Amino acid sequence: DKMVGDCVIGIFGPPFFRTDRVARIASAVKAAREILSFTVGLEHDAELASIVSSGVVPGLGVAVGPESPMGKAFLAFQRQVLSLKRRGVLLAVVSKNDEATALEILDLHPGMALRRPDLAAWRINWEDKAANLRAIAAELGLGLDSFAFWDDQPFEREWVRSACPEVRVAEVPPDPARHAAALATWDAFDASVLTGEDRARAGQAAADRSRRELKAGSASLADYLRSLATRVRVFRPQPPELPRLAQLFQRTNQFNLTTRRLDEAALKALMSSPDARVLAMRLVDRFGDQGLVGAAVLAKEGKAWAITDFLMSCRVLGRQAESAFLTACLEEARAAGAGAVLARRVPTPKNGLTEGFYPGAGFVPEAGAFRFDAPEVPAWPAWIERAREEAGHGS
Repeated sequence: DKMVGDCVIGIFGPPFFRTDRVARIASAVKAAREILSFTVGLEHDAELASIVSSGVVPGLGVAVGPESPMGKAFLAFQRQVLSLKRRGVLLAVVSKNDEATALEILDLHPGMALRRPDLAAWRINWEDKAANLRAIAAELGLGLDSFAFWDDQPFEREWVRSACPEVRVAEVPPDPARHAAALATWDAFDASVLTGEDRARAGQAAADRSRRELKAGSASLADYLRSLATRVRVFRPQPPELPRLAQLFQRTNQFNLTTRRLDEAALKALMSSPDARVLAMRLVDRFGDQGLVGAAVLAKEGKAWAITDFLMSCRVLGRQAESAFLTACLEEARAAGAGAVLARRVPTPKNGLTEGFYPGAGFVPEAGAFRFDAPEVPAWPAWIERAREEAGHGS
């Protein structure tokens, strides 16, 4: 799924090597960093400039808030960032700073609109930003093509363009007063349809952190999976699910076996065909509702049925929900009278993690595809509860 992150922070950082107090502040201002990531990355060295002339540093000394023109500019930018969150954009920070100081500002500074709970992830350290973007992508289970990067330093923008060509990088105007408007008109976050999952996604950041903390504190992977209390529901989608279903087909890359980009019209036609089955999957665990996260299309081919499409949001990988969904697809094909079930995988530069999926479930290679004709379908994962579909209801 597409993910975007954004943060504006200004902090005092090294070097503290000058003797004059105001000069030390000016040096710290120059070293300060802010970042936005798509999770987005962002930098504003100028944020503290408005306080330098006074020689007096109130509170934490961050120029955010309505007290100065510069502070107003950064506050407007933060509010624009938060408007992205309300549209389902995930916010993350990659910043060259001291983590404790930066987080203190996010938590305590009275002029900040953006707070730590607004962020899906962060890397605040002195490492290079491309490496930190990769680390956040791995933490969130996203591809770098899901990221957009905002940074007011031309060097940092060029470095990310070079080191992470999949990431979309903004052209940032030099004047901070123009940043909010520039972000508002940046088309990296355009979406023709805003689904319920989009609106809920940004609010899931805290739940995702809780899942990661639970995993880190579990004695074993099996303990973690059992303690998640995962519950899935596989169903035939109805018209209200079409926008989200089409969105999955358009956006999902990593766990997408064929990467066909089916739109609403194509899916609607398949849903009404007697020779096709469209299935969807919803997932809930102890930390919240993940929404509609999986989709599959089955089509009749002679006496067999074929899984022509199988995809799942990367947000729920790692708990064998994909295996549960495949079992449900095989059961659907068998219920339709299939003696054998065929499946296809079309390799792409982005779906490498699906390479062993079908063989691992008991499919055997056959003429450029895979075939399943075992007498029993794979067992449902023991740690996943199955919610039965109510007749006539898809959601």
